[in-house]
Amino acid sequence: MAEKNNLASEQLDILKKLEGIINKSIQIVQEIEWNTFGVQIEGKNVIGLGLYRQGLSMLYESITKIKTLKYLNLSDNQLTTLPESIDNLTSLEELSLRWNKLEALPESITNLTSLHTLDLWNNQLTTFPKAITNLPSLKTLVLSHNKLATLPESITNLVSLKTLDLEYNQLTTLPESIGYLTTLKKLNLEYNKLTTLPDSITNLASLKTLVLYHNQLIILPESIGNLTSLKTLHLGFNQLTKLPESIIKLKSLTYLDIGSNELTTIPESITKLKSLTYLDIGSNELTTIPESIIKLTSLHTLELKYNRLTTLPESITKLNSLTYLDIGNNKLTIIPESIIKLTSLKYLGLGGNELTILPEFITRLVSLQKLHLGFNELITLPESIGNLSSLIEFLSYNNKLTTLPESFSQLRDLQKIDLSSNKWKGEWQEMAKNDISTILKLCRKLHGILIFISHAMADEKKYHILELSNFLDENVIVREKGMDMNIIHDVLICEEDLVEDIWEFMTENVPKSHLLVFIATENSVASEACRYELFLADKHEIEILPIKGPNIRWQDLSKIELLDNHRQFQKILDLSTPQEKLEINKNNLNEICEKLSEYIKANESKLKKRKQKREILFMTKNALIESIYSMEFRNSIKDNLAEFIAIFKELNNDQITQLDYCVKMGEILTKRKEN
Repeated sequence: MAEKNNLASEQLDILKKLEGIINKSIQIVQEIEWNTFGVQIEGKNVIGLGLYRQGLSMLYESITKIKTLKYLNLSDNQLTTLPESIDNLTSLEELSLRWNKLEALPESITNLTSLHTLDLWNNQLTTFPKAITNLPSLKTLVLSHNKLATLPESITNLVSLKTLDLEYNQLTTLPESIGYLTTLKKLNLEYNKLTTLPDSITNLASLKTLVLYHNQLIILPESIGNLTSLKTLHLGFNQLTKLPESIIKLKSLTYLDIGSNELTTIPESITKLKSLTYLDIGSNELTTIPESIIKLTSLHTLELKYNRLTTLPESITKLNSLTYLDIGNNKLTIIPESIIKLTSLKYLGLGGNELTILPEFITRLVSLQKLHLGFNELITLPESIGNLSSLIEFLSYNNKLTTLPESFSQLRDLQKIDLSSNKWKGEWQEMAKNDISTILKLCRKLHGILIFISHAMADEKKYHILELSNFLDENVIVREKGMDMNIIHDVLICEEDLVEDIWEFMTENVPKSHLLVFIATENSVASEACRYELFLADKHEIEILPIKGPNIRWQDLSKIELLDNHRQFQKILDLSTPQEKLEINKNNLNEICEKLSEYIKANESKLKKRKQKREILFMTKNALIESIYSMEFRNSIKDNLAEFIAIFKELNNDQITQLDYCVKMGEILTKRKEN
């Protein structure tokens, strides 16, 4: 293991003096990077020195006496000049001077003939240091974040240069001589003021990466097509209205960014670049996408955001390799079902469109990990959204959602969620403010079973009705995918929930319930209120679960007279043979609680389906009534009434699905139009 004490005495003395100046020990490190503070030792020699962020305003002459130095990092200091003696470091291969205040370099730097990396990122250079052009071994030159307005013709001397980084300067043109840098593989010119490129750029036959972000390019020369080694081309944030036809020659191109320009169409030439894996055409003026885009069979990322697209073309849905698709901030009103062909899709951006409905088929994209829906007009989400089990990010802010589907609670891998600025009300409004775990639990609860406990007021304390209600409200828990979920939305009892009129309370809440638990006692069987609650449950086909008290027999429940809101006798209800025979007394509360809990867990799905069926029939009935009173179809309904009655009976008897019913109804209603 290398130790400072093994160093040559002269170098050890230099290090000790340096430690005294900066008032801290310099630790041994394995390598020197741009943000390293430490010393790299090989045998008895210092080969690397990192003085990152040490507040140095000058480079101490003694450092230039360490002639074995190969790596010198002086980044993030306050250097304004370098000493002429820096030319003593003839072994130097890498010199990092980023984040200083250098305005020039000493001429003596030309003697650093071994230097292959020079980093001057973020200094105050206004002219290109000519001394640099006399460094024939230089392979990487970083001059980003300076104030360079021009490059010298002598840049052609850098015959070994492979990377030239000039981003964030003030260049308006490039010299023709740049074409002589034939070994160049990466040229970064982003954030300058270039309006065109020299024709000599055609000579950069080895160039693999060309970065031209944020310039003022209006046109590209046809000669750009000769850069046949090019793999990455960044043209974003310019003023291009078209691309040269010669771009078709860039057969090796895998990454093309032409976002934030002024393109109105996608050039056909792009669709012939079969090696493309990344294509950004966002923030242009596109109204259509050519069908020929289907030829980009290797494409895995497609950026189309901020255009003027009104539809998603069928051709895009045939890009089987696509994993990232952003069509946000366009003018889409619908999503085509063919999108389900994108089975590898992991990111789907639909934000900022005009969508009112997210179609059910979207939930077949089971590989989806991120779904962005913000700033649309969505009023609901598909019931099957829980099928997107791989989802880790869900953004649906600034929509018109009032609830979430129950299956949303199944999205257990979510790491980021934004439901802000929707139309939440009541309990849902509180739900949306919580963390992810709480949102999922509350979503499950708010879609849970609603229980109405029907009992005589006189029995409340004797049979611990309030305690029963509280138990059911908090303790009917199921374990789903590693998370405890409460499946009870609420338990309603008159003593706890009644605000004003009891008859109004019953009329409003019994029909909304999934289950009516009837505490059957002498008092409740004789109670007009209880018999009205039973009447409502029977009328709305709500399951009734009787729990028999001690002073009544099961056969006594075979002839309960039901009363309506006007205390009128309606019919006889038989509760003498329930599915589960439960009996309550003043001492067995715990037993009843546990049995009720198990019953609800076992029958949760059935109770929900029963209520769902009631709601479907109710909506269907209303839709039918609306159609009947429609002027356009009134005669058609009258002429085909028997057919309507027949298919409604089929639906009611579960002989056809709701979809089949709608199709059949549509067929009948369109008869008149066709005639």
